[in-house]
Amino acid sequence: TMDDVATRVLGDKYQTGKVERQAAAHAKAGNYMEAGRIYEEAGMSQQAIDTYLKGEEYMAAAFTLGIATLA
Repeated sequence: TMDDVATRVLGDKYQTGKVERQAAAHAKAGNYMEAGRIYEEAGMSQQAIDTYLKGEEYMAAAFTLGIATLA
C-alpha cells in the first residue's frame, strides 16, 4: 500500500506522526477512549495513559498502567 511505501521512505517518524494525528483527531472530538486505544496499539503506553486521564477515563488509564508496568 501507499502507507507501507511512505513508511519505508520516510521511516518511523512518518508512522508516529500518523498515529499522533489520528489520536489527536479523536481526542479533539472528545473520544478519548479511541484516542487512547490508538496510542496503545502503537505501543505508546505513556501517551495512552495521558490521553485517558485527560478524558477522565481512569479505569482505562489504570489498566494501561498495569500492562505497562508488567511489560
